[in-house]
Amino acid sequence: MSGYSKARDQRVADEHIGNVMACRTCRTMTDHETLQNLGGMCHPCFQHYCNPEPLTGPPMTADEKREILARVRSLIVPGALADKMRAK
Repeated sequence: MSGYSKARDQRVADEHIGNVMACRTCRTMTDHETLQNLGGMCHPCFQHYCNPEPLTGPPMTADEKREILARVRSLIVPGALADKMRAK
């Protein structure tokens, strides 16, 4: 490959790479203007950031909450933690 071809290829690569950078979340190559406008994220990552999937399932019923409370109370050492909670 001649020196001219290498220089031309380098200029083309620099021109293309100069306009894109990696998304800070998924590392997808994204144009610089989009990253600048969306806080360093690509469009899909920004949409997920704005509308995250719920991390929890359906709300617990009152019976489920009572069951969890009973389990927690059974784990508490009588006196030690209860005294700390009363002091507050």
